[in-house]
Amino acid sequence: MADSNRHRLEIDGVEVEFEPSGANAELQSLSTDKQLDAADPKASVWVSANAGTGKTHTLTSRVARLLLSGTKPEHILCLTFTRAAAAQMQTKLYERLGQWSTMAEDALEEALFQLEGQHLEADEIAKARRLFASALETPGGLKIQTIHAFCESLLGRFPLEAGVSPHFALADDRQSAELLAQARDEVLQASIDEPETPLAHAVVKLVGEADEMAFEMLLGEVTGMRHRIRRYVEHAQGLDAAERAVADALGVPPGASAHDLMAAALAELDPAQIRAAQSALASGKKTDATKATALAALLADMTPEGFEEHYPGIFLTQAGEPRASLMTKDLAASHPDILQWMEDQQAALVSLTAKLRAAQTAVLTGAILRVGCAVLDAYEAEKTRRGLLDYDDLITRTVSLLHSREATQWVLYKLDMGLDHILVDEAQDTSPEQWKVIAALVTEFFAGDGARDFAPDQDGRGPGSVRTLFAVGDEKQSIFSFQGADPQEFSARRAAFRSMAGAATQTWHDIDLTVSWRTADQILSSVDKTFEPEPMRAGVVAGDDPIHHESVWTGRAGLVELWSPVTPDEVDEQELWDDPLDAVSGRSKEAKLATRIVGKLKDWIGTEFLPQRDRVMEPGDVLILVRKRGPFVDELIRQLKTSNIPVAGVDRLVLGDHIAVMDLMALARFALLPEDDLTLATVLRSPLCTISEEGLFDLAHARASKEKTISLWKALEERADMVDGAPEALAYLTEIRARTGILRPHEFFARVLGADGGRDRLVARVGMDVHDPIDEFLNQTLSYEASNTPSLQGFVAWMDAGDTEIKRDLDQGGNQVRIMTVHGAKGLEANVVILPDTVQAGGTPGRASLIAHKDTRDDGLVTYSPRKTDADELSLAARAARDAREDEEYRRLLYVAMTRAMDRLYIAAAHGSRGMNDTSWYVRAADALKPNAEELEEDFADGPGTVWRLESEQIVEAVADKHSHDVADAIALPAWATQSAPMEQVPVGPLAPSMMPDAEEASGEPGAFSDPPALSPLAADGVNPVQRFARGRLVHTLLQQLPEQPEENRKALALGYLSRAAAGQFDEATQRDIAAEVLAVLDDPQFADLFGPDSRAEVSLAGRVTWNGKRVPLSGQIDRLVVTDDRILIADYKTNRPPPKRVEDVAAVYLDQMAAYRSLVEAAYPGKSVACALVWTDGPRLMELPAFALDQRGNSVN
Repeated sequence: MADSNRHRLEIDGVEVEFEPSGANAELQSLSTDKQLDAADPKASVWVSANAGTGKTHTLTSRVARLLLSGTKPEHILCLTFTRAAAAQMQTKLYERLGQWSTMAEDALEEALFQLEGQHLEADEIAKARRLFASALETPGGLKIQTIHAFCESLLGRFPLEAGVSPHFALADDRQSAELLAQARDEVLQASIDEPETPLAHAVVKLVGEADEMAFEMLLGEVTGMRHRIRRYVEHAQGLDAAERAVADALGVPPGASAHDLMAAALAELDPAQIRAAQSALASGKKTDATKATALAALLADMTPEGFEEHYPGIFLTQAGEPRASLMTKDLAASHPDILQWMEDQQAALVSLTAKLRAAQTAVLTGAILRVGCAVLDAYEAEKTRRGLLDYDDLITRTVSLLHSREATQWVLYKLDMGLDHILVDEAQDTSPEQWKVIAALVTEFFAGDGARDFAPDQDGRGPGSVRTLFAVGDEKQSIFSFQGADPQEFSARRAAFRSMAGAATQTWHDIDLTVSWRTADQILSSVDKTFEPEPMRAGVVAGDDPIHHESVWTGRAGLVELWSPVTPDEVDEQELWDDPLDAVSGRSKEAKLATRIVGKLKDWIGTEFLPQRDRVMEPGDVLILVRKRGPFVDELIRQLKTSNIPVAGVDRLVLGDHIAVMDLMALARFALLPEDDLTLATVLRSPLCTISEEGLFDLAHARASKEKTISLWKALEERADMVDGAPEALAYLTEIRARTGILRPHEFFARVLGADGGRDRLVARVGMDVHDPIDEFLNQTLSYEASNTPSLQGFVAWMDAGDTEIKRDLDQGGNQVRIMTVHGAKGLEANVVILPDTVQAGGTPGRASLIAHKDTRDDGLVTYSPRKTDADELSLAARAARDAREDEEYRRLLYVAMTRAMDRLYIAAAHGSRGMNDTSWYVRAADALKPNAEELEEDFADGPGTVWRLESEQIVEAVADKHSHDVADAIALPAWATQSAPMEQVPVGPLAPSMMPDAEEASGEPGAFSDPPALSPLAADGVNPVQRFARGRLVHTLLQQLPEQPEENRKALALGYLSRAAAGQFDEATQRDIAAEVLAVLDDPQFADLFGPDSRAEVSLAGRVTWNGKRVPLSGQIDRLVVTDDRILIADYKTNRPPPKRVEDVAAVYLDQMAAYRSLVEAAYPGKSVACALVWTDGPRLMELPAFALDQRGNSVN
């Protein structure tokens, strides 16, 4: 851009140069230069990018430059973290290539200059125009997909090499959960059936430590760690060896029990020394005497049980900690030897307690390994039986395929020939297992011939071609550890690949993108301040590196506000007995915080001016981020809807909790059990019926009498005429009941929603958001039918047994307030971001205590201790390390949340009587922001409060953004858009001559047929009707086949065929009669030509004929045809028809058929006469059709 188009402004005493767009010219240039380096197609690049610095733009620019450099689309692989990210990247890339194909020459030249950093030659510009078509024509399109999708395609390509079913299917989360539950039940049943097995003993140990819910949770964690557990057991070479390895790691003898350890400790005690100590203590004060009594009890019961009951309490507290005082002062002074003995015993007991905890951990860990492996074996067996893989299988099977299978080298060779460039998006969230897949592919780029130039004839790759890796990510945004992501892998993999590239003498770039194209300076400076203190840096900023952000929008207005926390009212409302368990009180902190936010939005939307956008705030500007969904989110949505503020709802939804799905399920339950009054009442008040609240009351109230109370369904049947809307509801529900047991679940609900108008009624009542849940509900009916015997009852039970969660794409949510979790908002942005959920502490409460110990090996130790107080030292250290990692991710989650904001960031909070944790988001942000903020009093909708505000002014000119939803600017729809489409003319398909419509009966419309009736099987004419049908078929076959045979062989062949085909139906005499009749027809001189050597059987023909004034296509097959010098003879066999005696009695449809045949044959053989005949196989008998009879049908067919 020329300097003359820029302008200068003074900001904080410093003169800054700006681009016409309002961007800081210097920072834009810095960012652009780094993005150009990152997109260099001849270098492998590792990009560390702050939030909003243009990662997706850089990645798509690199793909575009690779294509411009001559790389074929099929040789590029882009791996993304989510399907949504893959779709977004593909859309942006196709948009860019599509624009190039239609741009004016000078505009395209400038766009390519901005991409390449230099002017391109004319042939390169022409190539750019063709890239869009080239990408579209590539089989399968550009390979931009998730790592799971790539692995699925790879296993589908090499199933035998990978050891999977060639037709494997992918099990979704629900199906996996069902199979896991089935496997669990099988294992538990096996332990009941065989109670003396090691498996049964392991189950008993676990059940004694965990209730049903905890056991379910524990198995869930086993499943999540199943590959680690498998490797550990395989490395130890079996379950027994694995149990010994766990004991060795914990420092206890394998198989040692608490009884054994206490017995060993008891054996080391000297009774004489115990008696001496007991005697000394008995002479002391009361506390000493209590200890003496315990020693005396031990002397009386020198067993492990007595040791456990009496001995530890002398030296340890109930919490297991050493007692501060073992003897009173005076007694200790007079008996120093006894004090020393007691101190030694205390130390020994501390050591013993640690061993007891370690032994218990070893026992329980061995039990969970045994039970877990049994469950996993059953789970894997059932998946194998069904030909299923789950999402984890996709990764692990691909890792095995690329590393340790017999065909690994062959597979790598085949892949190596098709991949030249790999691009990895969101690399910080790529798990170690996923990195193994990428590493197997990339290693070939930097090793041997794979790292060198290509020969000219290698699939278009010429000398000078290089193979590259591109990865982009940000350790500060690694927030998916629950999916296996490890931020340390980001830097570790960078170092490993950099070393490989250096060894292969390939160009490598480490690039940091720090200039934000998203967020205002004021917000970024607040982010820097928040994460500047050392406690906040841990896990967010590596080492001593400073956290520093810059915005290209230096002069753009920015606002950060911290609102004083909301607290609940001191007096809670009285809870009603029938309140839902998750009901939110109007005085609760959740309700008050929702009221505050909604009150602010009511004030802002349509009124508050956004100087950055040069317009007022709209609902679509607002993004509300929470850590998790819960009662607060439900209350917030309720208040937004009550206030008529458009809201897109939450980003994830449990299908069964949606009101429309609940209505459909209630309808199904009613159909199965009409006597369920509550369900029927629900249906009657749903949008599917039209009965009012008053009408329902009238029906229900009138049911009771002194004699009896009838069901609501019976009342509806009896009193429908007395209640508005009831007759329609009764008719509708009666029809619904009639379908039960007849229609499959999908058909049942598809008719309810379609033909019955159910979808329209639900949309009218609930709104357009109902479409997604309804569509997913119908998908669930199909999923159920695919794996179960279809029944409505079974489907209802299936839906009740599991929760189906649907993810809603709110990125393009229209002009509505969006409410999302921080995880769901990854990669998104909004002009206004509100963070209300800032008080919860980090960590994952309420989970089982299966601990994976950090280890350099993939088969590292896993231990299980149900309670922290009973955990051994090694497990406690592993637990502390895990908690520290979770705290680090908790802080990274705050970083992601804050950096979603473009112009405004609001931080709110609500806490109870216990206050807030010092490590909560709100406290950390308040500590960082309050010292430099302006403190203001604010009248919130829930009451007075305080606001701490950090604000910068709008200095540069506002630029209209792409997110504007100004209705006034909307293009008016053309008239046709609101009109029903006209009825399409359905083309007439080819008619079969034997099904020609009867013109008189069809009234001029194709499709009405007048075929003569077949001979009734019940006809009583002295002939067995079944034999008559069979006789006709036999005659037809003989007339078709015998003419091709020599005349002298025909009789023998006919009798031979009949002896086989007619056996059991006709006796030999009848078989001879059938043969004689057929031979008589073949020998008839009148039709000798028809069955002569020059005749042909089953002759196909097609063409167009005029029928009743219309040209229609016709396709048929002539049973017999012969062409002579002067004429053509055609015949058609008629089987199973009562043959007429006269031509006048032949059915009109037969005459039309033969007239059509004649018309087509005459067209094919001009100048020749065509004779037609019918062969009645019920005889058989030949009937020639006079020309005049066919001519009469010419009015309809010609």
